[in-house]
Amino acid sequence: MKKHNHIKEIKEEIKKNKSKFAVYLLLRGLIILCLILQLIRKEYENAALCILSLILLFLPFIIERRLKVDLPNAIEIIIMLFVFFAEILGEINNFYGIIPFWDTILHTLNGS
Repeated sequence: MKKHNHIKEIKEEIKKNKSKFAVYLLLRGLIILCLILQLIRKEYENAALCILSLILLFLPFIIERRLKVDLPNAIEIIIMLFVFFAEILGEINNFYGIIPFWDTILHTLNGS
């Protein structure tokens, strides 16, 4: 019975926060595609970064559940985007090397 209530809570959470959930699914899908590509290329360090990114994407949900706090949707979306931009685009796709000041751009936007 407890498990059934948990599933019901998750469904209600998704209905209330559609935009947050859509961003989460989109980023998760892109990271999984990147993970598959890194495994095909035998870039295991990058594959590990993808797995770490998936864990970090889920972190706001864990914090909310464990600490029983409600993070604003905007903050959660910013956290998820920062993880994606820093790890997937910055590290794996070398945006840090290709785009001048990528690190400064990320920290300026997320610091705001």
